[in-house]
Amino acid sequence: MSTATHPYKARELTDRSAWDACFDRVPQPHLMQAWSYGDAKCLAAGWHIRRYVFERGSSPVAICQVLEKRILGLRVASRINRGPLFLEPEPSHAVRENIYRLLRRKWPPLLGGPLLIAPALPMTDENAAILRSAGFRRRAVNPWCSALIDLRQDEQCLHAALSSTWRNRLRQSQRAGLELASSDSDASVQWMLDKHAHNMASKEFVGPTRALVLALYRSRPAGIVVLTALLHGKPVSAMLIAKFGSAAEYYLGWFGTPEGRKANSGNFLYWHTALEMRKAGLHWLDLGGYYSNENFGRFKQGMGGKEYKLIGEWCCF
Repeated sequence: MSTATHPYKARELTDRSAWDACFDRVPQPHLMQAWSYGDAKCLAAGWHIRRYVFERGSSPVAICQVLEKRILGLRVASRINRGPLFLEPEPSHAVRENIYRLLRRKWPPLLGGPLLIAPALPMTDENAAILRSAGFRRRAVNPWCSALIDLRQDEQCLHAALSSTWRNRLRQSQRAGLELASSDSDASVQWMLDKHAHNMASKEFVGPTRALVLALYRSRPAGIVVLTALLHGKPVSAMLIAKFGSAAEYYLGWFGTPEGRKANSGNFLYWHTALEMRKAGLHWLDLGGYYSNENFGRFKQGMGGKEYKLIGEWCCF
């Protein structure tokens, strides 16, 4: 297709300020597309990172961070997680289609291995048709599902959005005498990672690695905060929150003590996380991925956020 009839192009960005200027315009940013997350993947897992702005004429319409796996300097696979990110709240069908067609042409599999992608697109039939027409095939239906809390609301509105059960448990947590501690120190992150490692071992699941979280923290220390619920001065639960652009996301949690569960420390922590991130001037709190039918998923739904479900894993070979 000629440039006259297809004015979309991809331009590589190597300057962080230029990337951040675009990233700050994204209505719903995702952590995996933040500059600091890309740097962390390079440091912790040996990926190479390339960042692009997609333009229509001279106007940017989307940005995308691409992880590349290389052997002896040759690209053997590429990975895009929760991208590209569109700069408009509701990009048109034509914009979405052109960007994904451009992606397919920009990373031809025969010249550098497969392109694996988990698009930041809602799970709809229209978006699935766009991906198929651009040359992608569904790899797995394991959609990222989460919810966003709009922190631009006042505290009264946030409280009113809670389910009745959630509000009651929050009141119980406050009567139990829980207190909040907040820290972005290296020691607090290391302590949280010790709890995370024990949590993964005892509950037999795989979460973010210690190396990745430390690389993310050291890439941008102010972007990580550990919030801890204290009962009689003793930690009973904690969460590690990642801040990026206009948003923050629950990234790791530890809810491992009977005293904490009895005191509803999860409700206490999530509520105060929303208040702390609102106080920091952020617009959104992403509650972190969940399945709607699991206990933790139902717990998060009780906060009354805007639920979203992405379209899953796709690839082209």
